[in-house]
Amino acid sequence: MENLTDEELMMQFLELGNQKAFEVLYHKYFVSLSKYIGWMSGSMEQGKEIAQHTFVKLLHKSYVFNAKKSFKVWLYVIGKNQWLNEKRKLDRFSDHEPSVVQEEGKEDGSRTFQLQKMQMVLSTLSALHRETFVLKYLDNLSIQEIAETMQCSKGTVKSRLFYAMKNMRSKMKEFKTEYNGKF
Repeated sequence: MENLTDEELMMQFLELGNQKAFEVLYHKYFVSLSKYIGWMSGSMEQGKEIAQHTFVKLLHKSYVFNAKKSFKVWLYVIGKNQWLNEKRKLDRFSDHEPSVVQEEGKEDGSRTFQLQKMQMVLSTLSALHRETFVLKYLDNLSIQEIAETMQCSKGTVKSRLFYAMKNMRSKMKEFKTEYNGKF
């Protein structure tokens, strides 16, 4: 199983009913998908919950998988759509803004403060710039994978990354001044 690509693992699951192949994919991508959705939603707990729902949906909709396409991109698109559906439901009932990312477990104060700073800066970006940044720098997707996930051109991805970084540098300087160099 170790030598199989993600796409081959998914096909093993689809064609042969190989549960182990699906488990390998689950263990490989659950954490990164949870973090991606957590950064987008502002809640790591919500990220985990939606990632779990995404894998359940994969089980039920696996027949639409195209082995010629990237499994990772397909997974992230489904995860993003799950999050957007949840967000729409919540937006109907609440004006609640996402809070600073909540991490589970015992984190030292420094790590928590770093996460809060990152979330503050990310929250100042537009949704498209934030998503592009998260996919590239937190989830380590390639420009091509980001383009496929976000359904745009590679040039658009590069442009969004450029402006995201430019805006983040500017905000970091502002926050640093505002917090007397402690940011």
